[in-house]
Amino acid sequence: MNTNDGYRLYALRANGANIEKASLERFCRICPTYILIYKKGEKPENCVEVGGVDLKRLSKQDEAWLKDCLVLLLAEKLEKEAPKIKERLNKQIDELEKALSEEALKQRGGNDVG
Repeated sequence: MNTNDGYRLYALRANGANIEKASLERFCRICPTYILIYKKGEKPENCVEVGGVDLKRLSKQDEAWLKDCLVLLLAEKLEKEAPKIKERLNKQIDELEKALSEEALKQRGGNDVG
């Protein structure tokens, strides 16, 4: 998952202190025996990074939660980039319109000759 902008998945044991710490994070999933935290920046204390082969150990619910995190981050990124995207699309439309107009002029010119 390279589209995560520096976010990493961490796991730690579920206990009172860890639950309190995790609840302060933007993305956390608290289960009866473990906690997952998805964040960028510094690794939380007492956490183990989950990656590679360990990702296969995630439950279906864990995977769904992680996907929800990714969807939310992607939606935020798209919203932030919307003006740039709109500008690029408008530029492409203008270029296409210009190319079509030029081609139409060539076609009309070719018909007049024949």
